[in-house]
Amino acid sequence: MFSTNAAADKILAFDEISEITHMRGLCIHWAGGDARAGLAYYKVRQERWYRRRTAFEKLWKRGRSLLYGAVNSGNLGVYAHGGFCLVVEDPTRLPKAEWALFPGNSAKRYATLAGKPRTAKAVKEATAWKDRAEMAIVKLGSSIETTHPAGWPELICRKSDFIEVAQIGGIPISAITEIRVGAANWKKLMDGVARKRRKLPLDAGTAMDVKAADAIIGWGVKIVRVP
Repeated sequence: MFSTNAAADKILAFDEISEITHMRGLCIHWAGGDARAGLAYYKVRQERWYRRRTAFEKLWKRGRSLLYGAVNSGNLGVYAHGGFCLVVEDPTRLPKAEWALFPGNSAKRYATLAGKPRTAKAVKEATAWKDRAEMAIVKLGSSIETTHPAGWPELICRKSDFIEVAQIGGIPISAITEIRVGAANWKKLMDGVARKRRKLPLDAGTAMDVKAADAIIGWGVKIVRVP
């Protein structure tokens, strides 16, 4: 499976755009369609990663339109990037799917702090989706044998280490199989939904999460609680 994580603000933007899109596209959307202002905002949001991310993306045709995610076998994905984990069961069935896999964070792995690309390494390690199992075996090595199968999802994809998936262009909302939420966020979300129904006040963060959940329900996509 492929997954990409998002916070509530991204979910609401995807809903407005009617597509799961890349970060530059989101920033331009948030800037009211003003490309210059949106790209300036993108640079601010990327912070220390801007040079490295830009250097990596310059290696590829249409690299500025890359959407990032990870190989996922059943958990919450790279949840540092957002509490909503959007899952695509079989990305090979997407129209015009153009995917590449890398054995880690591409900005960190293939560019220096100064923004100098490690071109040969990136080209050598780029892997097709169909070869994801082989990449996992090479990357994880003996840790696969010493880890119980129940722990494989966390071994394959966790907060700080994952097999990155880069997709050129956006993903249709209709392709999302499910959206996963962790137990703590699920409780907070359900409490927020209950308070909204009773017309009780919500803090800003919870109000946005509830609004995002409403948008997801409108997509016809199920929200799944993951322990």
